[in-house]
Formats: sequence, structure tokens, C-alpha cells
Amino acid sequence: QGELWEEGVRQGVLTGHSVDEGTDDEAAQDGDYYGGKWGVYLRAPDIWFELLDRYGDRFKPLGEFAEIRFGVKSGKDKFFFPIDHSEKCLNEFQDSLLFRKTYGLSRDLVESGQVRLVKCGEGRGEIKPIESTYLEPEVHSLMEVDGFTVSPSDCGRMILLVGEKREDIEGTHVLDYIKWGESRGYHLGSTCAARATPNREWYDLTGHRRGAIFWPMAQQYRHIAPQNINNLICNHNLFDLTPNGFEVELLTGILNSTWVVLSKFQFGRPVGVEGNLKTEVIDVNMMLVPDPLSGSPQVKSRVAKAFERMKARKALYFLSEQRLRRMAYLQKGWESKLEELSPGCELDMPDRRELDDAVLELIGVKSSKERQDWISRLYSYLGDFFESVRKKEEKAIENKNKSNRAVKARPTDLAVQIFEEIKEAHGELLRQYHRDFLDRSREWDAFDIPLDGEPRPAKPLEGISAVDFYKGKKWIGAVEIRIPEQEALVILLSQSGQRGPVRIPHESRECARVLSLFGSFIRKREATIRTLIENRTSDPNMREKVYVALMSMISKEK
Repeated sequence: QGELWEEGVRQGVLTGHSVDEGTDDEAAQDGDYYGGKWGVYLRAPDIWFELLDRYGDRFKPLGEFAEIRFGVKSGKDKFFFPIDHSEKCLNEFQDSLLFRKTYGLSRDLVESGQVRLVKCGEGRGEIKPIESTYLEPEVHSLMEVDGFTVSPSDCGRMILLVGEKREDIEGTHVLDYIKWGESRGYHLGSTCAARATPNREWYDLTGHRRGAIFWPMAQQYRHIAPQNINNLICNHNLFDLTPNGFEVELLTGILNSTWVVLSKFQFGRPVGVEGNLKTEVIDVNMMLVPDPLSGSPQVKSRVAKAFERMKARKALYFLSEQRLRRMAYLQKGWESKLEELSPGCELDMPDRRELDDAVLELIGVKSSKERQDWISRLYSYLGDFFESVRKKEEKAIENKNKSNRAVKARPTDLAVQIFEEIKEAHGELLRQYHRDFLDRSREWDAFDIPLDGEPRPAKPLEGISAVDFYKGKKWIGAVEIRIPEQEALVILLSQSGQRGPVRIPHESRECARVLSLFGSFIRKREATIRTLIENRTSDPNMREKVYVALMSMISKEK
């Protein structure tokens, strides 16, 4: 219990909640508890505990060595992350007059690279011109990345970066693009509206600190923490990692080692039965990794050099392509084609074994034979682990295919099934705002949130702050707030189904605490519920009906 308490207090220090960030471990015992990963003690394999028993003093939370931040949250990806369509437009309309008639600008401007034509809007059904100076490549997902570094050629999307006030914008096309976005109401979304201040426009995504390393929120059969050698910008599917005062190659090598693969499955959150792992910022902060400050300069150099060699190749899956494609190929009768696929996987790569050996030496395993024994045990465990994950995934696919062929159940029937599964296996998703997140011993304000309508931050009036509620374009009511920090919590509560009378903390710090905890809970609940629904039906319309019915059941649970 003492160790669990200390971990929870340390978590407060890592996430900036500690009153005195300079407290030592003994003094920290008197601090506030901010949570920990108790599940590690229930599900971690023996090799994990044996490793920590022997070399635990050389493993530390990643948050002690790096700043970990969300990538860019745009509020409207189809506006802020357009797809460059210039080359296709140039190829399709090579006649200059026809090009101008179609896109409203000179073909030479696009051909020279001064202006790009981008696909944007709902369903990406529109093509708009934007000056190239306002666009950069954007790393949207590691599904686009096949190695241990990221280059602009890996990026399937651009990001709109306009830092000027409207009156100072020099590009006529980008100004028209902003006005077009406003005509679609993009600036009224909660994230975009909250971004607007007297010194910042709703469309301004500049100023984001770019990380030296990317860490993916969602993961499955690959493990990549790519080095950001081109100083690219990523969206919130990825986290930006910035080392605290030591070389990037060393930390990147450690994070790409198989020892961190083992660790991430102890601190991450399994989602569904299809082998998906999700890691939030708080999980990555707590995740134990080999200490990059330990070991001699020669050993640190060995880790960095081992990773440097891995950067020259593609990252493989932890199961072979032949194994991953087996079910699909056999169903199509492609046995001969299956044999043509590679039987090798990431655990077969000599450079990975060299990296893992170097990391073991870094944490103090001096004997080469002992290091090889540890690596062999680790690879054997992970090989069995990923194989079992794949078998569960194949079973889920088989069940889904059977359900699609059978008579379709009603949405309420599927919702009842999922609700029962949630009560049995995911009881934490039934936590309620007032009961589980609100500290009712602290001062609070009472509000009455309208039973219908979409919440939007109201335009500030003198002495009055509020959240407006609209049904379409029609204003149907407002919630007048007492302090600015209550605005985001009112919006989150209404979006999560909390309507009618609610209590909101009156103090700024408590309001921020509740917003952080409840927001994290809502994101996890949403992801898990969506996955549980997808495991039962592939029909998009059915999924939405099941979701509505299921959320109604959850909201009534006391």
C-alpha cells in the first residue's frame, strides 16, 4: 500500500499537480494522491516483476525524462488538415484556360508551387486554393509511417498555419479559405470558439511546440516511437515528446526497444478484443522505461548507435505478415500466395536484438550471457502474447461475420447485450459525474443545463459569461457561469449527456481538476463503447442506433 501511495503522489508531481514540485520522496508522502496503475500487479507477466526485482532502480517513469504533450487538436480536421490535390489537378487539366475556369486561378501559380489546391470540407468534396506559405506537412497517424523516423513524404495531409490577425493576412486565397470555413460554421465549434481570444483568432494553430519524438496514442502489432528529424507537426492522435536535456537519439533508442514494448502493455489500456492498445498522456507519463541517465558514456553511445542502424530499415510487425494475413488468404483460397509472404517479424531482426542488448547493459546487466537469456525469454513471451491476441482477433472477426449473415437483431437487443458486458467486464465505465468525480465537500455552484441543444461558448458581454445552447441556428437557452473555468466543464457535461440540474465546482483549481479527470473518463468510455459496438455490427446506421440506446441505459444507471 505504501508503494502504491508513493506512486500516486509521484504522479501528481509528474503532471504538475504537486504544490511543492521540489519535494523529495519522503516529503512527497504527505502530498495528494493522483492515481496509479494498480492493474499492473494483476496482469503483468513474471518476467516483468523479475526484471524490476533485479534492476528496478534503473527504471523510472518516462515523465521524469521528457515532456509529453498532445499533438494539435484542431476542432475541425476537414478544415485544418486538408489533402494536397495539386498534382492531380495539374494532370487532369493541362490546358491553362480550362484550368483557370475550373479552379479560378492561374495554372502557373500551382505549377510553380506558390499555391496549392487542397481537398477539404465534409466528405472532402471541395477543392480550394491556399498559398503554400500557410501550409506544412502534418503527421496524422503512424499508419502512414513505415520506419523509425518521419519525413514529409510520409504525410498524407497538410496543416493550415495562419498566425496573423485577419487584417494582416497577405494571402488572398487563404483569407478566402478562412471566410469559406466561417460560412460553414466551423468557427462555432467548441474547440475553435474556445481558441479565440483578443490576441488569437479561431483559425490560429501556430505556436505548438513540436516534439523531438512521436508517441502514438493507439497501437497494435507494431512498435514505433519515431524520431522527428524533420521538425514536423503532429495531430492529437500522437504525442510530442521532448527530452529533458540529453541527446534525442539515446531516448529514442530506449523507447524503440522491446523492453518498452513490455512496459507499455502494463501501463496502457487494452480496447476491445482486436489487439488494440491505447495510451493516454497520463499513461505515458507513468510508464516505466530504462533510465537514460544511468550507464557509462560508452554504453549510452552503444544504445544510440544501435538505434541509428535500425533507422535505415522499415519497422516490421511483431507477428509476420504471413501470420497476420493467413485468415484472409485462406478464406479466399490463396494458399499459394500466402506462402509468398514473409515469415519473418520484428523479433527476428538482428539490429533489434543488438538494441535490446545495449539497453540491458545500460540498466546494469553486465554479463553478455545473462543479457541474451533475458532477451530470449522476452521474445518468447511476446511471441506467445501477440499470437494469442491475433487468435482472439480472428475469433472476433469470425463472430462479426456470422452476425452479419444472420438475422439482424434490433438496436435495443444489441445495446442490452453490450450493457451486460459493460457491467460484468467494464464496470468503471458506469461511473457517474456527481457520485464519482465531484467533491461535494468543496464549494460549488448549481446550474440548470437545457435538456436539448448544442452548447457553444457565448460571445462575452460586459460582466456576463455564459454558454449558449442552439438547436440548429435557433437559440434555445443559456447557462450563465460564475468563473471562466466553468465554461469548458459545462460544455463537456452537456455533450456527455448531463442535462438538467448539475453542480459545478466554484474554485478554479477544483474546476480544472474535475474537468481533467472527467474528460479523460469520457474519452476512454467513448472509445471502449464504440469498439464494443463495432465488434457486433459493421452497419454504420445500426451502430449509431445501438450507441444512442446504450448511452440512454448508461445515463440511467445509478
